[in-house]
Amino acid sequence: MEEIEEQRRSFELAIKNKIFQKVERGQSEESTLIRCFKHHDADNDDHVSQEEWIKAIEKIGIAVISHIHLQHLFQFYDLAQSGKINYRDFAVYLYHPIPIK
Repeated sequence: MEEIEEQRRSFELAIKNKIFQKVERGQSEESTLIRCFKHHDADNDDHVSQEEWIKAIEKIGIAVISHIHLQHLFQFYDLAQSGKINYRDFAVYLYHPIPIK
């Protein structure tokens, strides 16, 4: 369990680092991440399917060992278990985490 948590934290840090490199003047990291996902949002509903999410992650430049690992991460972030991730909520989760008491 701790290994999975560490992999997730490492993945989140990698995303933040890659997005930081892509930020354009006057843009926030959060809005840059949203723009990356929006590019892959085929039906423009602020949600991405697992396939769209994986394409966006790869386009961001995240080197992931396997697609199975990405699938497990997708399931973790798919809080509604709907088969889609609201990428605006995902960006908020990454950049404005709620502290656990």
